[in-house]
Amino acid sequence: MYTGIDLGSRYIRAVELDARGEKINLLRAAFTPTPEGAMEVGRIRDIDRLAIALDRFLSSEQFVADKVAMSVFNPLVLVRKTRLPIMPEGQVKRTLILEVKSLLPLPIEDATIEYQVLSTVQDELPKMDIVFAIVPTVMIEERISLAEKLGLDLVALDVEPFALQRAIVDIYPERQNENIAILHTGGSYSTMLIVEKGDFSLARALPAVRERQEEDREKLMREVRRFLDFFYAQQKEGEEKREGGIVDRLIVSGSRQDIAEFADFLGKALGMPCEVASLDEAIFDGRSNETALSRLISSFPLLAVAFGLAVREKFAILAGVVE
Repeated sequence: MYTGIDLGSRYIRAVELDARGEKINLLRAAFTPTPEGAMEVGRIRDIDRLAIALDRFLSSEQFVADKVAMSVFNPLVLVRKTRLPIMPEGQVKRTLILEVKSLLPLPIEDATIEYQVLSTVQDELPKMDIVFAIVPTVMIEERISLAEKLGLDLVALDVEPFALQRAIVDIYPERQNENIAILHTGGSYSTMLIVEKGDFSLARALPAVRERQEEDREKLMREVRRFLDFFYAQQKEGEEKREGGIVDRLIVSGSRQDIAEFADFLGKALGMPCEVASLDEAIFDGRSNETALSRLISSFPLLAVAFGLAVREKFAILAGVVE
């Protein structure tokens, strides 16, 4: 049983569920305002005030799972997919550092790098497709310290794009055959990613904008278009031929109050299908808490990351990682 905790500059969000059955047993889902100034651009700026607020929130909403998963992301986090010759683990990290050093906005000694092998390619020279994340170490340490203050067992730290993919794409088998772009809007930055036929492809943090300001809304739309153009350009580059195609649709989540209106605007401006993120009640079993389920369904765009963090347990079980 996991509690997924999403810490944002506007809201603290949490989802607790039990994924051990065929369907998901949702136990709790809630959100509360973040103390002003406690979180800024993905960084914990006032850990004492945030710890007090989070403790009160979890207690008042009766969250009970000690195992928690949190996310990290901001413009300093680098998430990429690449193809490398098969090599020992230590050499992989050294190769990745050399490959991305010029792109890093911070010294490599201040960053933590993790990677996962997605698949191997049997060619004249065997290769492997990997996805990797480079995160400022201080962001990891902040969340570990927060969990320790509250006596929580921090079992997983996820980069936000992976939690979003899990919540919006992976949970639905029928979406494994689509190329889906996801835009998660936030107060200090927005997260954008593309999932190609069920596989992570690309992610980036985009600048935040003020809501309902026509000029700023246009600015975010241009950032989204630039991201999509970069994705299409990448398909034409590299030594391997890629079979990617156009993005089938854009799904929007996040904390915008005008999210439905904004999704409609994006769809028209970009000339592509665009919709607000939603959740199918059919994936939950009859044991689920009705109040929590109603809140999660109605506020899913806001709770998408927290749900993606909590539901990672189900995917771990399916992969045989968790008993």
